[in-house]
Parts: sequence; C-alpha cells; structure tokens
Amino acid sequence: MRMIPRSIRATISPPKYGARVRGIADAVSLIALMLVCRAVPSGAQARASIAGSPAQIVANTSRAAAPIAFRLGGTPQLDLGGLEEDPELEFDHRQGYLRAERLSNGDYAVIDVFRIHFFNSRGRRIRVVGKKGGGPGEFQYLDAICRTRGDTLVVADSHLSRFTMLTGRGEIVRSLQRDEAREAPAQFCFDDGTFVARRTVRHSDGRQRVELARLRTDGSLVNSLGAFESAGTDLVTQPVVSVVAAGAQLYFGDGSASEFSVYDTMGRLVRTVRSDDPQSRVASEDIEQQLALTIPNTATASQRAKTIARRKAMPHRAVWPAYRTILVDPIGRVWVQSYERISASPFLRETWAAFHASGRLEGRLEVHAEAFGMRPPRVVAFGNGSVMLRRTDGDGATHLVVKPVSRVLRAEP
Repeated sequence: MRMIPRSIRATISPPKYGARVRGIADAVSLIALMLVCRAVPSGAQARASIAGSPAQIVANTSRAAAPIAFRLGGTPQLDLGGLEEDPELEFDHRQGYLRAERLSNGDYAVIDVFRIHFFNSRGRRIRVVGKKGGGPGEFQYLDAICRTRGDTLVVADSHLSRFTMLTGRGEIVRSLQRDEAREAPAQFCFDDGTFVARRTVRHSDGRQRVELARLRTDGSLVNSLGAFESAGTDLVTQPVVSVVAAGAQLYFGDGSASEFSVYDTMGRLVRTVRSDDPQSRVASEDIEQQLALTIPNTATASQRAKTIARRKAMPHRAVWPAYRTILVDPIGRVWVQSYERISASPFLRETWAAFHASGRLEGRLEVHAEAFGMRPPRVVAFGNGSVMLRRTDGDGATHLVVKPVSRVLRAEP
C-alpha cells in the first residue's frame, strides 16, 4: 500500500510570492495602522509570530503525484432543484453564482440571482425569499452567501453594493450599504458572528492589492485583516484569487506559487502550506489559443484578430497558476483544485487535493464527468464527509446535489 508522506515542518516567514501588509485596526476610532512586510527573496528567512510563537511552514510532496485517497459516492444524499411544475421556481441555469449554505437543523439556503430558496433537510422547497428590485427585501444579483453564529445568513448583492442579513427562516434583519469597491469572497463568514469583506485595488502593471476587513453583522469594523499583493488576474491564465473565512481562520492563495497561507482573525500568520509542484511558463503559442476561446463565435474574423491583438498587449502572468482555487470544509480540511487551461478540452474531471487542518497533504479526489465529452459536475462546497455539486440534467435543468465523500484505504492506480 502506498503511503502518503508526512509533512515536514519548519519555522518560516511570510510566503516568498507576494508581499503582505498586516493591519492593526482600532475598533473605536476605525483607523487602521498598516505595517508592511515585503516579500523575502528565495532562501531568506524572517519570522511572523503569534503570541511569541513563530509561524510555521508545512512542506509537502507533489499534489499531482498524491494518491487517490478520497472517493465520491454515486447516490446523492440530497438533490435540490431540477425541473419544477412552475418553471419560475427553477434555478436560473445561466448564472454562475448558485451557492448554498447548510443551517444547523439541516435545512439549506440557496442564492439564485435575486432570490433565496429555502429547502428542508429532505430537499423539499419550504419558501422563496426576495424579488427583483432595489428596495427592502429586493435584490439585483446575489453572488455570495455564508452562515455565521446563530444561523445568521449574510448575502452579498454585487449590483446593489449591499450586504443583507437574514435569519435561518428567511426573515430579513438588516441591510448594509457598502462601498462599491467592497465585495464578498465565496466563503466569507467566521463562526463568531463576523465576516470578511474585500476591496481590490488594481495596479497599472496588472498586479493587484487585496484589502481585507473583518466586520460585524451590524456593519461595524472589528479589525483590518491586512492587504495582500497578488499577481492579479488576466485573460490568458484566468487565475483565481482565493480568500476564505472558515471557523476562526482566514485562508489566502492566488496560485502564484504552489502554496496557501492561513491567518487568525486578527490577521496574524499561522502557517504557510506548500507542495512540491513546479510551474510551467506560458508559451507564446499558448497565448493566442487561450485568448481565442474568450471571444464569442459571432465575431467576424477581422473582429477576432483585432480583439486578440489588443488583449495580447495586456499584462498576463509569465507562468501558469499552480492551482485554480481553494475551499475549506467544516473540519478545517483545505481542498485545492488543480488548474486546467480553458483550451484543454474536453474537461473530463475536476481534481482536488485535500490538506489536513494541520497542513499535511492527505491525497486527491477526482470528480468525473457523467459522460465522455461532458463537463464534470462543478464542486460548489465541501461538507464533513460530503461534497455539493452543481450539475445539469438531460432536460437542461440545474441541480445542486450532495454526495458522500469517503476515505479509501488503498491508493488507486
């Protein structure tokens, strides 16, 4: 039986890819004093301490070479959505932010553009909250939902620049108008009644600074979580800057290196987790191929050529991202999605590497397509021993299904 190697731990500084600015916020005056930690060169060492203890680095072997240690079950535990007698109740298959939160009693709340669907633990729709508009109880475009203490739900409306708090029964508690530049990550609630809001400042060279703040549900600031310098996004590599709040920790990674970092709720570095996965450079022939797939088929040959030429001149990463995104499950396991180029078609599977809460690499999970040439179901969230997937059935209807995930004792070939 192939064994997964144990991690190697050592004392370390902040990650060498990307500088981080740590902030200390005064909750009374709401004035943040920002301290800058610049990136250290390869081989250099510094210390970031928590109550006098140095932060850790957890080094692992390759994610890509890790054995298949988790298996996806075939029979769904829960199936939300699909065809309805009233088509107006069906999930909008065109939108990209179909996300759900599980409540403490087993019910689910699902955001769907301008509505929040509530289902019981057996998958029966209980109620639908919200309608299109800008007034109380109305939404324009919901793109994130999370649950914090007391089953309080927080939803983010990117078009109205607003956070709205609801009870687990769908009753609206309050709405907070927010700075237009402030947004919510996909997972953004801590378990103590606070949540993370992010602001992105883009530089002229394509890089960006991600500024994070921790807020209470009444809108008041608890503290700054700092600012993170990132290689940013671009149309060639289409990387994802992952910010995750889960439990009492904050996770950050942008795929600039095969690593992610973990912080506490005060923004202090706890550990950096790395794996031995080298990155390849973006070849010149890859650039045009990737860009061509971002242009609608309705464009003429002349329009396509002009658009590609213009976009080729825009900044892009020199190397392919080390991974796509990260998610965190309720027991603190971190799931890292392998990066696939959009030109690598067809997508036959999604591959996720699991890291124990301590940072130790545990193995991989593969989510396969239901038929050759089809896209695999998309992972939306991980539970404790389960995964939520977004899938489309033969009628074109959209479902959120929950399937079990089990540990396998043997690595599969």
